[in-house]
Amino acid sequence: MATASKRTIRSVSIPGGTLLLLIAIMTLGNIGQGTPAGAQEYFDRVAAQIDAVPYVVGDWFGMNLPYTEVEVQMLRPNKMLQRTYQDPTTGQKASLSIVHCTDIRDMQGHFPPNCYPSHGWNLDSSELMGITFDGREQQARFYVFSRTNRGTRETIEIVSFFAVPNSEGIVSEMDALSNAAKNPQAAGLGAAQVQILTPASQSQATKNLMISKILEAVEPVVQTVQEGVK
Repeated sequence: MATASKRTIRSVSIPGGTLLLLIAIMTLGNIGQGTPAGAQEYFDRVAAQIDAVPYVVGDWFGMNLPYTEVEVQMLRPNKMLQRTYQDPTTGQKASLSIVHCTDIRDMQGHFPPNCYPSHGWNLDSSELMGITFDGREQQARFYVFSRTNRGTRETIEIVSFFAVPNSEGIVSEMDALSNAAKNPQAAGLGAAQVQILTPASQSQATKNLMISKILEAVEPVVQTVQEGVK
């Protein structure tokens, strides 16, 4: 069972339009990534698990958000998911983004400290956040970004982590992601990133509940990524 940490998660306003505002920054360095035997079958299994992420999470119903052509060109994903979950009665909501890339270097454009400042957002804070995921305590990265748009201040908060093949735990940092990809058993199999956004108008209890439910919903995706080639 996945649960959110009891730490305080500050309020956030989800901006309109596509959640991922991406820029390609291919600066991760040269990581040898040949295509191992069984890679395509592995990529297909990961894509199928992303497709299987439920549209109903708790009392919330999901609606997919469109991708832009720029996002697809920059990330070259094996599979992407962008979805907003909302309670039709109360209007409470949270948003989920999953991107799986077959080349780990393409993940650089999806890394929040690179992506959001490139589109006018200021990084207000970044800290580790404890979560219970896949039955044990692990650490994700918690970001707060803000900007002024037409005289209105907007703030977004992001719970973010990576999953890499042939591993047991999630990864919260890009450097750790790069190091994990150097493992011969992981090379050439890419990585996935999960981002969860929550809005400002909800109580802390509601935000924690939504994060927990979404974490539970994405566990099969992360587990499949971590399995690697069978």
